[in-house]
Amino acid sequence: MTSSKPASRRKKTAMPKATQQTANANTLILIKKQDDTCPLSPVQKKFNTLIKQIEKQKKLLAEWQETFEFCHHHASSRLIPITQKFAEHQAEMVLLIHRQAQKHSFTPKQKEKIKHIIVSMAEDVLNIREDEELENIYKLYANSHDDEISDDERQLVSAKIREMFLHDLGIILPDDLDLSNRETVEKLLDELEESYAKGGYQEEIRPKRKKTAKQKAKEARQQEEEANTSKSIQAIYRELVTSLHPDREPDAEEKHRKTELMKQVTVAYKKKDLLKLLELQVKIEKIDQEKINSINEERLIHYNTILKNQLENIKMECLFIQDKLKIAAGYPSYILLKKEYVKEKIMDDIAHMEEMTSLIINDLHAFEDVKALKKWINRHRIDDLEIDFNDIFR
Repeated sequence: MTSSKPASRRKKTAMPKATQQTANANTLILIKKQDDTCPLSPVQKKFNTLIKQIEKQKKLLAEWQETFEFCHHHASSRLIPITQKFAEHQAEMVLLIHRQAQKHSFTPKQKEKIKHIIVSMAEDVLNIREDEELENIYKLYANSHDDEISDDERQLVSAKIREMFLHDLGIILPDDLDLSNRETVEKLLDELEESYAKGGYQEEIRPKRKKTAKQKAKEARQQEEEANTSKSIQAIYRELVTSLHPDREPDAEEKHRKTELMKQVTVAYKKKDLLKLLELQVKIEKIDQEKINSINEERLIHYNTILKNQLENIKMECLFIQDKLKIAAGYPSYILLKKEYVKEKIMDDIAHMEEMTSLIINDLHAFEDVKALKKWINRHRIDDLEIDFNDIFR
């Protein structure tokens, strides 16, 4: 499908890279050295580095979120409907070929191909929807080893998904989870997504093990650090609440502005998004560079701990979105996804399914003539008849 660009569309002027980087840097909350005689301390440098890394990772996360929404939209609005339509025609084709096989004579080689065609097509349809008549025809043509093959395939799918969670997310899934069941995997992904939104993953997903004294001591230190960092976030939150107080604002327009800001503050506080809270604090309280530079080392240490955790959570969110795309598209966990490729792939899948649907409609009409059906069967090898739909979002 080709598209032409409207004549009236104006070409956007791109901002020079150096200017863009400068503009981005100016919007970040960074500690700046006052002069060459007073360099930044290691803690201050770490703070600046974390701020820049979070900003970069947030942009990457936004891009992956946009990619996922793009794929989800096109999968639900175009790919799934055309796949379902194609499956309906496949069911018609199975019934047609079965009828022709019952009414007419075929060579042993043709019968073997018919068996593979019907089994392959019926499996594709039955993977999408239930059909009693098709199920009976499938059983008629399927060989006695199909159940064993299906069990092996289920084990292979489960092993791949376990590997993906362990390799990409560092999560060991319990052995009793049936990961060959799509609903189970989708439920697990939903639980993880909700957990990441709250700032971590669910510990119950990992198998329970008795903790050593060293692990308990480490856990106690982490709890103490979390308590200190929570106090730092609470302190900023309380300062912002005190500064805003939209309910005390008499002017309607100003009250609306403060209410919207208060919503942003509340969301950032619940997500423990320190960077957003600091940005809001600068905006609301009109904090100047001098005050940012004067943040004491002890507070910066707590800030750095929070920012480090926040950075890791954003990275995990990016990986999580990529894993959802891999599972939906049937990619192995070791594949390195590219956003542009994922978008191109789903559009190619849609075009491919549209073409396949058009072809099968023509074939349904043609194969009413058994001679045309026999010619089609003779032209194909068994390997050519196996259609792989692993790339389809279901």
